[in-house]
Amino acid sequence: MKYYILLLGLCLLGCNSQPSKQDKSIQPVIQKDDKFTNHYELPLTESEKREVLHYADSVLQVKGIKLVDYRNEIYQYGDIRFYWNKKFNYFLAYPDSLIHGKEAFLCDGNHFYNKDSTIVLNTGIAYYDVFEDDYSISEFFKEFIFEGESISYKQFNDTNFYLKGKNKTRTSFIRIGIYREIYNRKILILLELEYKDCKRKDAECIWNTYIKKKFPSQPLRNII
Repeated sequence: MKYYILLLGLCLLGCNSQPSKQDKSIQPVIQKDDKFTNHYELPLTESEKREVLHYADSVLQVKGIKLVDYRNEIYQYGDIRFYWNKKFNYFLAYPDSLIHGKEAFLCDGNHFYNKDSTIVLNTGIAYYDVFEDDYSISEFFKEFIFEGESISYKQFNDTNFYLKGKNKTRTSFIRIGIYREIYNRKILILLELEYKDCKRKDAECIWNTYIKKKFPSQPLRNII
């Protein structure tokens, strides 16, 4: 039986529990709005902030990291901001001109956008092992090409995919998925950069500076 994968991935894992591989329900993972009413601010004392930053300094092996938003895992170093997803151990660096959203309910990704939303950046997770009996990894990658999209470039290999094109609304996008194994699960770390044609140069700068050959590894070691 063919399982139709939604545009922005699969949600099969709660924030505090691992799902059974038999649970093959499909839900979107990446949200493009701020309708996360379950979120709340986590005020930190000064000592707690120092502890968080000391941990960040020790992991990233640099000094001077600033805490922007602890609840949504946003940090800053110089003019570089980065989203640190500790649950799945990946990083996304991005310019501080982008606004960050609220981390998704399943703690697997976030979204980032400029003031008029002509550039939107999303991250999330998809679970390959749930569909492993039905798809090879290369077949699974191809499920991330969706109806109505015009693909200008595509690349698939054993560990990742790269797609470039326009969606049904004629918005340009770059979409990638990187295979990883974590918590004894087989997953894809997903990223999509969408942009209007008027912002092509800005979007390409973000891609080339912060994402290309860098995501999802630790950004400060790659960029500084």
